[in-house]
Amino acid sequence: MAVPYVKFKINGLSKEINTYDTYGLILSKQEIGLPPVKTKYINIDGRDGSLDMTEAFDEVYYGDRTLTFTFNIVSDIYTWDELRTKIAEDLHGRRCQITVYSDTSNVFKPY
Repeated sequence: MAVPYVKFKINGLSKEINTYDTYGLILSKQEIGLPPVKTKYINIDGRDGSLDMTEAFDEVYYGDRTLTFTFNIVSDIYTWDELRTKIAEDLHGRRCQITVYSDTSNVFKPY
């Protein structure tokens, strides 16, 4: 039986991080939010309300979505501060291709 995990491929680098193999974290919950619509409104003098330009070119554009992952730690909880620092050094502020694997779906889901 495979352990649920998240794989991060850091954009621009060949580095891939598997949360189980690298940090000993088992994925227990994931929340994948919808990306916000990028809206564009223009105020025009002499017109009531704003002109909605969101779909001006027959296409809607979106912002970044929010992904939240909850993990269980395999190692001793007293190592958490050190592990959290390592995760921040590896991932914080970086754009990544994210792939989630869990036994419930038995498939990879790229985000």
